[in-house]
Amino acid sequence: MLTFQEIQINDIDNELMSSANELFSWYPQAIDISSYHRFRLNSSRNSRLFGIFSNKNIEAVVEHSEDDYDSALLGLKAGGLRNILLRNGLTENQRETIYDFALKNYSIFLQDQQYGFVFSTCSNWNGTLLNILQRYGYKYILSWGKCFTINTTDCKLPHQFEVKIIKLADDLPAILNMAKDYFKGGRFYLDPNIDNTKADQLYYDLIDNSYNNPDVSFCVLYKGKVPIGCIILNYSVLPIVGGKKLKAGSVRLLVYNKTEGYKGLSELFLRRTINLLLQENDIVESGVELHNLPSMKIHLNAGFKFNYIYSAFHAWF
Repeated sequence: MLTFQEIQINDIDNELMSSANELFSWYPQAIDISSYHRFRLNSSRNSRLFGIFSNKNIEAVVEHSEDDYDSALLGLKAGGLRNILLRNGLTENQRETIYDFALKNYSIFLQDQQYGFVFSTCSNWNGTLLNILQRYGYKYILSWGKCFTINTTDCKLPHQFEVKIIKLADDLPAILNMAKDYFKGGRFYLDPNIDNTKADQLYYDLIDNSYNNPDVSFCVLYKGKVPIGCIILNYSVLPIVGGKKLKAGSVRLLVYNKTEGYKGLSELFLRRTINLLLQENDIVESGVELHNLPSMKIHLNAGFKFNYIYSAFHAWF
């Protein structure tokens, strides 16, 4: 008999915590998945964990998060189903039973707590969970590819163009102006329940808030002294098996004034950003929406290798 109850991080053993390692399976060095998840969860103020017990043994863990950003955008209580970790060695029938039990009880929790919206992702290898998510009302939105590179590449920009990792207050108005009517992909634009004006505001606010966040960097493309593109950058440290650390820089969002550039400039901008990040980091990560073929081509040409394909789902209550 299975039971569902809230647990703490220390209740989860390393074997179960290490079960979700596909995200890093092709990295140049082996990532300590247990340490990665434990550090991430200990650093999070918005996560709650629920254990799926068989007698007294935890067979799976459901990770839920409060999502303040989605809540503010949508005007309702929003959360995220971040992970369902299953113990290794389960049969496919056992996996299906546990996933179904987890989603059933998680739905009861969401309704009791009066959530109106939940965002979730799932590896495209996990057909069992993909199907069960949809059974419980999670609607497919889009698929992403996670990718990385560890190599610098040749990158020669014409003399009037320059790329810097920098934040100047005087640049922000021009960068925010580029964000208007630029980005029409993304999960918010592709959900018919969300008005496009709200999605516009989300990406505008993302840039504005990131500019004022000291933990977030910007890489800016200049034509002369005028900013004509920017990439939002994040940083993290990945624990390697054996106790070492891998410093990672992440490319999050690119906006670009096409009228001021030329064909191929966006790829050179990305290449130059990679080169700058690799001066201080061991690896550079990025993500690509799989329907965005121009972005995929640019990433592949710039040397990125894909190591994880996953899909986004939205559930409305």
